[in-house]
Formats: sequence, structure tokens, C-alpha cells
Amino acid sequence: MRKTIIRIYRFSETIGKFSGKLSAVLLMTLTIIILWGVLTRFLLNSPSAWADTYAIYTLIALVFIGASYAMQKNQHVGVDIIVSRLNKRHKSIIEIITLILALIYVIYLTYLTADLAYTSFLTGKRDIGLIRTPIFIPQLFLPIGSLLLSITILRKIMKNICILNNWINPDKEVFGK
Repeated sequence: MRKTIIRIYRFSETIGKFSGKLSAVLLMTLTIIILWGVLTRFLLNSPSAWADTYAIYTLIALVFIGASYAMQKNQHVGVDIIVSRLNKRHKSIIEIITLILALIYVIYLTYLTADLAYTSFLTGKRDIGLIRTPIFIPQLFLPIGSLLLSITILRKIMKNICILNNWINPDKEVFGK
């Protein structure tokens, strides 16, 4: 059991790092798209037909893919007025309960957004811009990002289980070589 949990933990850690690197690439891409849109609008006096649309798509991808990395680095907003006063064992129990609830929600979100993208693919929906991008392509980032977030939440659950079983020190991020 312990080795399985450690393997899942390490795999999800890799997924979190991957989502961070992909988020960085998306952020650079978003910057370039916006810069292109500004330059064509003001220097060439001819706004780009695709820049605004693809900037929005890239921003959506950045938010959903980056959520996993933010969760791994504990950067999500949280209220811990009561939890901060508890000992480490009780904190872990409370965190496991809240993470399980979050995991249920994110798995459901993954299902709904995957169904949305699949329906858009089947119906052949396209955006209303000049380029007429198939809408399922930007919609795919929603279930992909939600799935990555689910894996990261599972990682945090595993870490708290390991803390409760005294397999790791609560102050360590990695464990068990």
C-alpha cells in the first residue's frame, strides 16, 4: 500500500511540474498574441482578425492548465482561521475531507466539460470569427486542465494519508526514495 501511494504521489508530482511548464509556454504565447494584436492595430492600422479570439482561447487554456500547478504549490485561496489553530494530525484530517470534496467536484467538472467538447465536436460548432475555429479545440483545455487538477488533488490527499500514517514528515514535500 505504501509503495503504491508513493508511486502515485511521484507521478502526480511530475504532472504538476508539467502543468507548470505548459502554463509558462501558454503565458509566453498569450503575451506574443497580445503584442501582435497591439502592433497590428496601432502600427499597421489594421487589426488582426485572429489575435483577440486566440488570446481568449489561450487565456482559458492558461487558467485551466495552471490550476494544477497552483494547487501543487499551495497558491489557491483558502480560509484557515480555524484550521490554523489545530494540530498537524487534525489539519491533515480536515484537509483530506475538503480535498475529497474538491476531487468529487473537479471530477464532475471534468465529465461535464469533456461532454461539452465532445458535443461541440459531433455537431461541428465553430466560433463566429473570421477564422471559424472548431469550438471543441479550445473547449478541450477545460477537461484536460480539470483532469490535471484532479491528479494534483489526489496527490495532496495521498500526502495527507502519509502524514497520518507517519510515513513522512509533514514539513517535507517529497519522501520515500
